[in-house]
Amino acid sequence: MTPVFAWPAAATVCNCTGVTRGTLSAAIGNGCATLEGLQRETCVSTVCGTCRPLLQELLGGTVEYKPVGWMRALAVVSILSLLAGLLTLVAPVWPVSRSVQSGFTIDLLWLDSFWKQVTGFTLLGLGVLAAVLSLRKRIRKFSFGGYDGWRLLHGILGAAILNVLLLHTGLRLGANLNMWLMIAMLATAGIGGLAGIVTAIEHRLRSRAGGASGTAPRTIPVWLHIIAVWPLPILLSIHVLTVYFY
Repeated sequence: MTPVFAWPAAATVCNCTGVTRGTLSAAIGNGCATLEGLQRETCVSTVCGTCRPLLQELLGGTVEYKPVGWMRALAVVSILSLLAGLLTLVAPVWPVSRSVQSGFTIDLLWLDSFWKQVTGFTLLGLGVLAAVLSLRKRIRKFSFGGYDGWRLLHGILGAAILNVLLLHTGLRLGANLNMWLMIAMLATAGIGGLAGIVTAIEHRLRSRAGGASGTAPRTIPVWLHIIAVWPLPILLSIHVLTVYFY
């Protein structure tokens, strides 16, 4: 692995803020000799912190791999999300009540039109909120609050979405468009859970691998999670249109 100080000047060190190796080297040359100084001068490593070991290597100090904030809570929520997604795929569908005289039964949540709308719009609202929280990493205006807390809340929303999805569908994958929408939602939540698990234990994985210049373990699952999200707005829009206009 090429040491970070040997990277091309245009190579990006901090993907969240777009700070390059050349910018960092210039700041070090102007007197920034600490991690905190580089953060103040360039805004590097002020979001997710993945690049912090690279900065420590660039500064010539000891590379330390610290756990992310709320590590244990993030791991628990992520494991639950991953298991819930897998359970939805393999579990049998919830049986329909045999009598209509038993009053309110849980299957009304996915059979009755009113409750279908309640759970459906709840899903939509949770999904939009989860998407807005992800802007904390990509838009500087969303800079209030700690990133670790936002990430944990994003994971909690993912787990909540899977629970509401159960109430909305009764573990039924559906057919045609509905099936593809379910697969996309389960893939997004499941891969997101995997990304959360890897993020929670990343400090251990990187310590065992050695060297700061390699790709962070969370990179691949995070990008797969982002890719899985992209079909959802289109599929959801078509789903809503077909429900209300056909």
